[in-house]
Amino acid sequence: MLSCSVPSVQTNVQLLATCYLHNNQPYAAYHILKGKKLPESRYLFAMTCFRMNILREAEDTICPVNEPNIEVPSGATGHYLLGIIYRCTGRMSAASEQFTKALTLDPLLWAAYEELCILGVAEDADECFSEATALRLQQEHTSNPLWKSQTLPMKIEL
Repeated sequence: MLSCSVPSVQTNVQLLATCYLHNNQPYAAYHILKGKKLPESRYLFAMTCFRMNILREAEDTICPVNEPNIEVPSGATGHYLLGIIYRCTGRMSAASEQFTKALTLDPLLWAAYEELCILGVAEDADECFSEATALRLQQEHTSNPLWKSQTLPMKIEL
């Protein structure tokens, strides 16, 4: 008997929402993602809210007030988006923390370093992107040949 993998409904929703976002239709993505609980859906929904300039809802989706211990979805890209939201709402110190967390998780996320430079709090690039960091990344990627796929951060234009 042959078996094939059928994508889940959640996966289909995420794919459709991603298509809507890439086609500059965040309103359509908003309505199909609202209320979804998977981390990938939460990240996409937050990105959708950001694109629609609904910053409070974007922030509440990434780090819900009623769930303080919930993990920021999508790792470094989620922290980067949260940093952008904080910067847009005038919370520069919190933005700096999120960009630093993003770089801790993914030292090659250049956009986060660029944001720290804009805020005037960036370390020297030699320190931030040191040889030790490169070795750590190489060890992580060679020890786990199946990299997790994540939505890459889009350069967010203000």
